[in-house]
Amino acid sequence: MSFSNTMKSDLCRVISEHKCCMFSELIAMFKVNGVVFEENNCTSILKLTTENVNVAKRMYSLIKDAFNVQPRVVIRKSKKLKDHNIFIVSLNINTCSSFESASDKAGLVNLLNNRDQVKSQCCKKAYLRGFFLGAGSITNPNNCYHVEIVTKDYHLAQDIKNLLNRFQINAKATKRKNNYIVYIKEADQICDFLNIIGAHKALLDLENIRILKEMRNSVNRIVNCETANLSKVVDASLRHINSIKYLKEISELDKLSKSLSEIAYLRLEYPDSSLKELGLMLDPSIGKSGVNHRLKKIDQIAEELHKLKEEHK
Repeated sequence: MSFSNTMKSDLCRVISEHKCCMFSELIAMFKVNGVVFEENNCTSILKLTTENVNVAKRMYSLIKDAFNVQPRVVIRKSKKLKDHNIFIVSLNINTCSSFESASDKAGLVNLLNNRDQVKSQCCKKAYLRGFFLGAGSITNPNNCYHVEIVTKDYHLAQDIKNLLNRFQINAKATKRKNNYIVYIKEADQICDFLNIIGAHKALLDLENIRILKEMRNSVNRIVNCETANLSKVVDASLRHINSIKYLKEISELDKLSKSLSEIAYLRLEYPDSSLKELGLMLDPSIGKSGVNHRLKKIDQIAEELHKLKEEHK
């Protein structure tokens, strides 16, 4: 199961204690995945569609608990993908008859007509949860950080983005083919979003993955830095040795000053030693910078003599 489906399964276990929150979550689901068919003057059919079995169960339970009515679930095979089910939660509404209470009927009518105003903070959170369950997805954070909610309605996409912005989440919207996408990319912002909609297990999983990725990146940076430094040391050592061998080949090595001659022979004898180690072998010993200065001087002499030799050819 993908990270996104696992997260939705956990979200479907969130308990909405207040009817207002159930309405808000259902309104969001209906806006992105619902449709109403008018069969005649007295009958309407509400349909909510999803490809996630747990989300279908959630839709069923919310309708049943919020409106005291029994919805119907139909399972169909997807035309695009084999062994892929589409779940349709539907409700035949006889608008001429009464529900168990007038408030239940009014609530459902408001849902169908999108007249509910989501006002309280808890309802806004349920509203966002409904949008994610209905048309949202999250990329596996092992790969990248990305959350998106898809809708065909431009104005609805702007409303979702603005609501997320009011929660201090820097959401953005874009168009992709015939859909409008509201998305979040920053890891911190995604963590805030998961906390808001109640996806606490996914939040903990994401934080653990972030910690591991940061540790891995930190180790890689250290290894890369060490590798780069080692490469520089090896390159410098080879350059010094080549310069010393060239001076020896043209019988100029023994003509160097005592201090340069000493370090030159030590470099040839101990090619793998560091500059600090070479400095400690001298008597009196000198520091790393002193050794480096002498070897650079040898490089300079070798280069000048090589140029003179080339000019006299």
